[in-house]
Formats: sequence, C-alpha cells, structure tokens
Amino acid sequence: MSNLTIRFVTDYVCPYCIAAKIPLMRAAKKRGIPIEWMPFELTTTDKPAVDTWNDPVRREKWAATLVPFCEKQGMSFHFPPHVIPRPYTNLAFMGWYYACEHGKGEEYNSRMYELYFAEEKNIGDIKVLSAEAASLGMDAADFEQAVLSGRYSKKLAEANRYARQELGVTHVPTVWIGETRVLNALMSEEEYGELIDQLLAGDDTDQQENEGGFGCGPDGCNFPGGAEDAAPSGCGPDGCR
Repeated sequence: MSNLTIRFVTDYVCPYCIAAKIPLMRAAKKRGIPIEWMPFELTTTDKPAVDTWNDPVRREKWAATLVPFCEKQGMSFHFPPHVIPRPYTNLAFMGWYYACEHGKGEEYNSRMYELYFAEEKNIGDIKVLSAEAASLGMDAADFEQAVLSGRYSKKLAEANRYARQELGVTHVPTVWIGETRVLNALMSEEEYGELIDQLLAGDDTDQQENEGGFGCGPDGCNFPGGAEDAAPSGCGPDGCR
C-alpha cells in the first residue's frame, strides 16, 4: 500500500460530490490508497434551507453537465432529487461519526449519497437515518439517541471550522491527493488514476489547482463557459447553480 493519502471534503447533498466520489474511489481502491472523508455543511441549520427541486436554472445546468458525465461513468442519479427543501446534513454527519465508532463508517458514508440522490429520501430526517443504521447492523434506538443528544455536535462544528479556516475550503468537492489540491474534481476514473500514478511517481506538479471546473460552494455551483467562471467552482450554502 502506498503512503499517499487522499482527503475528500464533501457534503452529502452536493451533486458534484457524488459525481466525483465514485470515480475517485474506484481509482484509489485499485491502488490501495485510503480516502479520508471530511465534512463540510453547505447549509448550516442557522441558515434558510435551499429548494433545489423548484429551480429550473439548476435543473437545466445539471442536465447539461452532471447527467452526461454520470452516464459515461455508469452512474444514475436524480439531479435534483425530489426532496423539498434540500436537507440539512448535520444529523447525517453526526450519524456518520456514530457509524465510524461502530465499524460502519464507509458503508454509512456511501449510503447517505445513495439515499438522497438515488432513492430521493430525506437524509435530514432522523427516522430515515436510524432506519439506515439498522439496515447496516447498528442499533437504531442507540443511534438515534446518540445523534440527537448532541454527542457529536462539537466534533462536527470543529470539522466545519477546520475545513473553512485551516484548509481554506470554499467549495465542494475539494480533494487533496497527497499535497496536491484538486479543485477541478469532476474527473473520470481513468483521469483520477493517471493523476494518482503521476503523484506516486513523484511528480507533484500542482497542475490540477485551477478554477475552471464544476462543483459547489457557499454562493452556489458554478459552470465553465459562463458568467460564473470568475469564482471557483463548487457547491455552497445557497445550493448548486
């Protein structure tokens, strides 16, 4: 196994995160490289929830960008899911901490994206989360009590603070492969594989650090070729445009 590590800053309701996550995971798994998942809440509970379903601009742009990309990668998701409004993800992330403590972190993490983007379930609903915990072999009642008790609140707040203030993350997905920051994270498995192999070979040229890709950040999601090119691409608290 290589000593190279990958950090993936993400939110469960970011469409570009699920689109980037699967190809990256496939490439990393083939090379025995672990991925560290790092939470980044697009919309914290002190901010108004975002309705992505009733947004024709987002729908049109996702149909033109995300859907074709995912189809080429053999993935099928709803962009946007029929969940109104877009769920807050604080409970889902706190549930992930619980799952990690019980040896189910990877399975739980993957299922959160699938529940929302494939099955169109409200992952902001504790009952949806506890039912999923049970399906993964965890105790639903204990899961629910732990999440709602606030046991992981400080941990999640610190994760958000660290991503924003220490790492300087403004958009997700944000990916580091080793010390190389990949801002244009919407790549195929083959492209990720080539980049990983390049870094394994010792070429750490930061050629991927750019502002021309897709993704979501605090002010929405940006697309190359338009007025939004001026800002780094990504998903944020106001949704993915």
